[in-house]
Amino acid sequence: MTRRTPRQPEPSPFDVYLRKHGTCGICRERDTQTDRHGGKHCRGDWRRQHPTCTHDGRKPRFHIDTDAIRLITGGPHAN
Repeated sequence: MTRRTPRQPEPSPFDVYLRKHGTCGICRERDTQTDRHGGKHCRGDWRRQHPTCTHDGRKPRFHIDTDAIRLITGGPHAN
């Protein structure tokens, strides 16, 4: 992990979440029951991860989950 200099801004909660969980963490098609191998994975096949799911021609494909983004960022209507 690199140290931040005084000029570097603090990362947003969204950026921190993406670094920790990857882009699969904000996908509607993620497996919500398990957190296999320390990350979020596709509910169709745990071996598939973004960006493979966008161009391999198989389903399910990556779709952004706006509810997850609202919860991460604390946006309007966040629980």
